[in-house]
Amino acid sequence: MAEILSDKLKLTPLDYIILIVGCLIILVVSIIKEKGIHIRERLSEKNIVVRWAVYYAVFACIIILGYVSDSSGFMYAVF
Repeated sequence: MAEILSDKLKLTPLDYIILIVGCLIILVVSIIKEKGIHIRERLSEKNIVVRWAVYYAVFACIIILGYVSDSSGFMYAVF
C-alpha cells in the first residue's frame, strides 16, 4: 500500500513525517482550543524568556517543516 501511494504521490519518507507532524500539531491546537484555553493570552502571561523561547521554537518548526522536496519544484511554475 505504501509503495502505491509513494508512486502516485511521489512522497518521500521525510514528506510523510512532515505530514504526520503537521496533523498532530493541528490536532493538539484544536484540543487546546476546545478546552477553552487561549494560547496567545496564556503565552503573554509568561516570562519574556519563555515567550521568546516559544517564538524561536515555532520559527524553527516553520523552517524545518517548510521543507520542499527537490522533485516538486515551484508550485506555480507552470502558470
